[in-house]
Amino acid sequence: MKRIFKIMLAFTLVSPVFQFNQHFSNEAKAQMVTNDNSSYFITKEKPSKKETKNKIVFEQDNVSVIATKKKSANPPSDTLIDSVEIINGTQNYTINFTDEFDSINSISISPTQKFLALQAGSLGYNKLYVINLKDGSYELINSMVKSSKPVETVTAYKWSPNGQKLAFSYGDPSLSRIAVYNVFYNTFTYVPRETRTISTAFILWDKKGSFIDYASSEYPSDLYKLFRYSFDTKKNKVVKKLNAKELAQMNSLNE
Repeated sequence: MKRIFKIMLAFTLVSPVFQFNQHFSNEAKAQMVTNDNSSYFITKEKPSKKETKNKIVFEQDNVSVIATKKKSANPPSDTLIDSVEIINGTQNYTINFTDEFDSINSISISPTQKFLALQAGSLGYNKLYVINLKDGSYELINSMVKSSKPVETVTAYKWSPNGQKLAFSYGDPSLSRIAVYNVFYNTFTYVPRETRTISTAFILWDKKGSFIDYASSEYPSDLYKLFRYSFDTKKNKVVKKLNAKELAQMNSLNE
């Protein structure tokens, strides 16, 4: 009986230490996973951008995107871009915009080299085009994505590792949502949300394409949190709060 009592007493004394160590271990593992950026898919090839008084030119591999600036009659902007020329090797296409833009903000070629994402913007809004580099056909994401009101802006966006999907944030200056566009099946996956987010700084894919991480700020705060959406579980969760340094470091992975 005394032997059993001693064993129970020893377990009682050790158990809190064991539980603390176990908790610390789990916290440490979670922190390691959160801070380990090696699991993200990072695009190695980056487009170059050259801007002159008359043109904006993006170049990557055999693809060139050329926007010619014109004089705008609509203040406060003095620049108008109504079309872009896309050169893909020996192929040449012209994309005519229905909106007037001040600039071509960025482009991103899919890892398969089959599609081009192009973000064009003006004061207060950005629009995202997905262009088929094989035939020059294109889709305007702002018009396609499901929304209760017109989508004013598409900000952050990122290709999946297999080049089949494009994750992006959309909404207006006071609302930001996340969706994923499948370019081959022309379908959308909408990321569920429990809180209202007002802006998204970046989106990152893991190397296997099984989840996306994105940094969004919740209403009414301007502080960002790192969210993770899993394509396997269909669940969205908060990973951690991001300070300014962490936000800048992770955002640099998306450049």
